[in-house]
Amino acid sequence: MSLDVISDYINSLKLRAGNVAFFCGSGISRDSGLPTADDLKSEILASLGFDEKKQSIINNFRVPFEGFIEKLSDFINLDQLFEFFSKAIPDLDHLFLAKAYKNGLTRTILTTNFDTCLEKALKNEVKNSHDMPIILYEEDQFDSLQQINETDDPVLIKIHGTSENFSSIRATVKSVANHTNLSKRKIPIDYLFSSGKHNIVIILGYSCSDIFDISPAIENIVGSDKEVIIVDHDPERIAIEDISVKEERNPFKNYRGKRIFIDTKDFIKMLAEKFSISLSSLEMKHGNYWKKEVKSFFFNRFKEDPSLRFTLSGTLLQLVSEHREAIGYFNKALNASKQQGKGYNIARALAHLGNSFAQIGNFEKAIQNHQESLKICISAKDNLKIFELRSNLAQDYIQKGDTKSALKFVNDNYALATSLKDETMILRSHMETSTIDLIVGFYDDGIDRLNKSKELLLKRGELYSLVAVLGNTGTIFLELGNYKEALKNYSDALEFAEKIGDRSMIAECNGAIGSYYMNIENPLKAMEYFEKELYISRQINSSKMIAYSLRLIGNCLSQMGKLKESFTKYQESLSIAKRIGDIESSARAVGDISMYFLNIRDFRSSIINLNEAKKLAESVTSPYLSVWLMVNEARIYAENGEAKKAEKIHNQAINISMQVRNRYLMSLVYHDAADRSMKLGNPKNAIKYMLEFIDFIKETPNKHEIANSYMKLAFYYSQMRDYDNSKKTYEKSMQLALQINDAILIGHINNGLGGCYIELGDLQNARIVLDKAVSIFKQTNNLGLEAETHYYRSLMFIKESSWDLGLDEAKKSYEISIKVGNPERISFAALNIGICSEKLGDFISSKEFFTSAEKTAKELNLLGLLYRISEFYDRGRIVSDLRKILN
Repeated sequence: MSLDVISDYINSLKLRAGNVAFFCGSGISRDSGLPTADDLKSEILASLGFDEKKQSIINNFRVPFEGFIEKLSDFINLDQLFEFFSKAIPDLDHLFLAKAYKNGLTRTILTTNFDTCLEKALKNEVKNSHDMPIILYEEDQFDSLQQINETDDPVLIKIHGTSENFSSIRATVKSVANHTNLSKRKIPIDYLFSSGKHNIVIILGYSCSDIFDISPAIENIVGSDKEVIIVDHDPERIAIEDISVKEERNPFKNYRGKRIFIDTKDFIKMLAEKFSISLSSLEMKHGNYWKKEVKSFFFNRFKEDPSLRFTLSGTLLQLVSEHREAIGYFNKALNASKQQGKGYNIARALAHLGNSFAQIGNFEKAIQNHQESLKICISAKDNLKIFELRSNLAQDYIQKGDTKSALKFVNDNYALATSLKDETMILRSHMETSTIDLIVGFYDDGIDRLNKSKELLLKRGELYSLVAVLGNTGTIFLELGNYKEALKNYSDALEFAEKIGDRSMIAECNGAIGSYYMNIENPLKAMEYFEKELYISRQINSSKMIAYSLRLIGNCLSQMGKLKESFTKYQESLSIAKRIGDIESSARAVGDISMYFLNIRDFRSSIINLNEAKKLAESVTSPYLSVWLMVNEARIYAENGEAKKAEKIHNQAINISMQVRNRYLMSLVYHDAADRSMKLGNPKNAIKYMLEFIDFIKETPNKHEIANSYMKLAFYYSQMRDYDNSKKTYEKSMQLALQINDAILIGHINNGLGGCYIELGDLQNARIVLDKAVSIFKQTNNLGLEAETHYYRSLMFIKESSWDLGLDEAKKSYEISIKVGNPERISFAALNIGICSEKLGDFISSKEFFTSAEKTAKELNLLGLLYRISEFYDRGRIVSDLRKILN
């Protein structure tokens, strides 16, 4: 493609006075002797002594420039470093923009740059200061854009601050790094791409790398009528494509316009020629002078404090999840600090070591380092550090399963916070205590604390902390089975996260909503939210979150019976976890792979992978991981017919759960043991486990879990055909469910009661409770349990020989189960369709659905269902197949 094509395109644009706005990135200042964000990052990394490999690790992680700088500014004042931005001389780009403003082509320029080259060029062109545009560079000034739009005043917006006012740069760096006050920066983006009076936006020297503030704000604008032209600097290529074509780092997918590949200088010369703007050649005087200033700045700082280089290096590696590498640097920082005899630096190095050990799951070493750091900070009476370290220790002990020790640190922090009358500390203490409430099952206390925190945060407008509070509240309601309130809190958290613009938080909130849908048996909907979480995690390049999201998607696919696809996701997760040295995530991914092999009946591969996961977990001092792996191991041995081994491992898991008095782990162990017994056709054992668990759970005021456990117990009685005990136990469960007014649990119990009444021949009562259930699930939009209700209703009609009605209900169950992706329920519904179709004389459909039910039952190892199918279809062959499976 030739330059003439670009020239013709420019001539086709409706470029007229005041109709064009310019958006400029750091690329326009490169010829002024200034670095781009990536150039400056690379030079700083070189000053730290990082080789190319370590530099590429950090650069590939795509840490936002502001996040990178914020991490450094935690330890070092960078104001002096940024002074070179003010020394730069305008180049051709700045001169063109100044002349375009003077000639009336543009009245709006927005730049992400700190430097003052544009201001210098404008002052040189516009002699009368009254004719200069209004310059906005602080977030609090952006509100004035609405008035500027009405008066049509010219404006230069420096969205990330200016080097003439270092406090504006510090404020931007801090807010972007911490993802706070981003709503202010949405105002100029909205002005540029939506509300401003111009029709065309030309983008020069911008790489769309501001993934935490500008890119999300651009993406969130709906229905923009602006034509956007991105000039993608490429001296070797001349081309035009639609703006939406580019896949990566492209927030303009829903905009109209073009992306032009060209040397930016050539594009500017064409625009200048079109508007008769004279551009003189400029002599560059500064070159790469800034490199010398960067090296000198860091050299002097490291000379004053030799431990600083290691601290900065470790912190940056910590930022990109390279925790093992970070530990090496923090140990060097610790040794250097000890040689200097600086207590504060020693405490700092120990605290960082503790954080890195916690990240790789070595909570013993995390506690040891955090404790040593805390002793120094207590001696120095540094209250902020004392509070932070106690919080870290509380988290270490929670992960270690020692909630008693965790609570001590939280209580000490609360006492400190109240003595200092520090509301922020008090709020954090409430949050940490509510986390422990959730673990031990004191839900009412947890909700009370979180509600108080919520009120205070709303009053103070602290949305960042509010998202965390809403997330914790949602999790407690989810545990309580109050799905309506759980979803409301998760959705509110997502709404506030989107207002803040925090991509990481938005990802986590989507993941929480995904967990909600997993709990209401809708894996297809859950996967939709986990995929949103994965998409954002990839955008922000958070390897830890990517690995986690992939596992969750794998779990959804597994529940949906898509085992090969789930295996691929687990492998992807494992590959990422191993690359970043995340041992716990690696162990969990290998554990999931082990379960995949169990599901396809490859016991040898299942055990090999389980042993590999256990080996990985040896250095992770987490009872959660240990018990989870034990539960999986017991499941493997049980299904392989090695009941004694399974029982032994199960008892070990119970002992660990009892030692840490962890309600969540006890629930996991007992419920899994009971479900495993049922799956293996031993309801008597399932009842024993469930009674033991109910006896344990009575210690906590958790009526929902008790009600849920009674409901399970009632189901197990029904599987033993002890329908009288089943009915009585369902009624116990219903009493508790009515007390806590849990609609979905009430509906679920009605399903069980309906099944019980059907077996007892009481079809009138069966109809009453199942009608109530279907009404509840339609109101709450719980498709998974609605499918179960239609299944029981089909059984009811089959019992009274109403084959047409039975077929209709079975089809409803089948269709909904396909919609939510539940293969187990699909197969049960298929069986009932087969029964009704046969009775109605449709033998072709009957055989088709019997065959489908049998195929799924074998794939999922549903032996009870397989036996039931044999009662209606090809009994001899299926029973023979069952014997082979059991042997």
